[in-house]
Amino acid sequence: MSKTTLEEIKNYIDNEIKEDRVRIGFEDVNGEVSPLTFIFKRMVSGFMLIKSEHSQKIRTEPIYLGGELNEISYEIESYEEVIGTIPAINCYAVFCIVPDRETFENVKECSYNVKTVLLGFENPNGEHPDWIEEYKKLFVASFDYEGKEDQEDFYYEEIEESEKAEMIKEFLKKCKKMESGDDDE
Repeated sequence: MSKTTLEEIKNYIDNEIKEDRVRIGFEDVNGEVSPLTFIFKRMVSGFMLIKSEHSQKIRTEPIYLGGELNEISYEIESYEEVIGTIPAINCYAVFCIVPDRETFENVKECSYNVKTVLLGFENPNGEHPDWIEEYKKLFVASFDYEGKEDQEDFYYEEIEESEKAEMIKEFLKKCKKMESGDDDE
């Protein structure tokens, strides 16, 4: 059996988008999304600041607003401590659903496992990436295809924890500027 080509995968996902079988939507209060919603937004009410006994760095974790009882559940290790929270105004975490260790053939037959991946954060009045384009990159990167080794710069790269924290800080600064009406850069 020959390996799938990059072109086949790109054509497939472009067609899915063109035929409106890939949609952007919002997660409801029960954590559900409507069918064909492969990119969804979840309201963020703030960020927890977490200090570890094993590091000088403070990590951040988003606090999602969701569920009927608005319950928040996080795994905090015994050596970690929540030292504060930062509120987030009009902030959404944007996720996508992509195939998880599946063959391209299984995906074409609509019989496959998926995983949820955080694409980034969005403020409705701020700049953000084209989420469809970001989804397409992740979708394509989830398969093996001919010449994949030569396409290194096409891969979606994991963001280091420290880099993610810095991105969140920058995002919150922009939110604060926009809130105060000082959004000129």
